Amino acid sequence: AAKLVLGDITLHAHDVATLRPGGWLGDMVIAYFFERLAGSSGGGVVLLEPSTAFTAATLGDADVLREMLSVAPTGGATPLADELAAANLVLIPVNDNEDPDAAEGGGHWSLLVFRRHGQEGGAARFEYYDSLLASNLAHAKRIAATLAPLLLPQTAGDSAGRLPVACLPTPQQANGHDCGVYVIAIAAIVAGAPSEASGQPLSEAVSAAVSALTPAVITAQRREYHAHLTRAL
Repeated sequence: AAKLVLGDITLHAHDVATLRPGGWLGDMVIAYFFERLAGSSGGGVVLLEPSTAFTAATLGDADVLREMLSVAPTGGATPLADELAAANLVLIPVNDNEDPDAAEGGGHWSLLVFRRHGQEGGAARFEYYDSLLASNLAHAKRIAATLAPLLLPQTAGDSAGRLPVACLPTPQQANGHDCGVYVIAIAAIVAGAPSEASGQPLSEAVSAAVSALTPAVITAQRREYHAHLTRAL
């Protein structure tokens, strides 16, 4: 059967088919595009796979998660726990699934972003984008609380766990199935923004690019993503 392989992500034809109009994107499609973004992003940028974000949401224990992510990958790559401790920017797909036994579960995607250097050189914080009001905010805060001690290992546990989560203006979807496309599109904007070594605050250009993601633009991007992957199969 036709498939696409990128890193440790394998995308099958039935995954690509979810990019057709009306389809709801599953974990593997989000993971594929995040892997592709990771390959084109500069140093200091980490894009988490949905499975890792889900583990953080359901585990709720930073010490256990750190132990899980400290295992060195094959090929001598840096353990993910070390990457997170050094990253300036981390993009995290948020899903509202709460059932570990439900493959491709959940009904809504949103995006959580960690910035080590906040707006105007301020302190580290999380930023949250949601195309359906703030539907996933509780899930995002749960992930943030679990990841914060890994992102800021030198910070006392209580203060790390209380990192603010700022809800940023996000265009709203016009249907019940485009949330995943919004996550991919916003992630591409945030990860692709020019940054300095010290980490650049979210610029007006990024805000403008995000606000330009109208339903019509998202529909066009969905069509473009589907066509690209269909050709690649």
